[in-house]
Amino acid sequence: MNENAKRLNNQFHGMLKAFSFNPQFLPVIKYQLEATFQKYNEDQTEAMQTIEKQFAESLKKIQRLEERFIMEEINRELYEKYIAIYKQEKKELETKLEKVNIKSSNLTNEIEAALNITMNIGDSWQKSDYNTKQKIQQLVYPEGISYNKENGECRTIRTNEVMKLIATISDHIQAQKKGTMNENIHQSLLVAGTGLEPVTFGL
Repeated sequence: MNENAKRLNNQFHGMLKAFSFNPQFLPVIKYQLEATFQKYNEDQTEAMQTIEKQFAESLKKIQRLEERFIMEEINRELYEKYIAIYKQEKKELETKLEKVNIKSSNLTNEIEAALNITMNIGDSWQKSDYNTKQKIQQLVYPEGISYNKENGECRTIRTNEVMKLIATISDHIQAQKKGTMNENIHQSLLVAGTGLEPVTFGL
């Protein structure tokens, strides 16, 4: 391995170690993650119920329009105009339903997998083969990383929201233990669950 590759390897290893946490924090982090995702899924369920009602209304409008056309209450021009509008509305609602249809039956297993991977992710990456390293990199930074040759630093576009949440909870616990808890960390923990997506941590 040449010097540039070695430096890049060490830098990325350091970036990953920032997500690692003390194993003694595992029960507390797991509890907080489960609570966060439970709240997230409750919000998603409410959103899904609202969209389902809108979807049912959309189907009724299509059915009513077809009935009026068959009964010759409206002409073909009006029918084709409004059927296109209603079908587009139905399609958009179907897309929204797919986005909020979160399956949480295996949530505990997914969280345990996430924590097991994250706990020593830096060291695990160092010991892994090339393919596994690529998977870990894609897991943590879904949109990839870039390398700035001028300053020799890695740049990331987006970090996995679950990994960020785990790191935030870990920082929160350490701050409490050291007595250095501040409002910024507390606020980060409160909002860390926003923007979450379903977790899939298989490697």
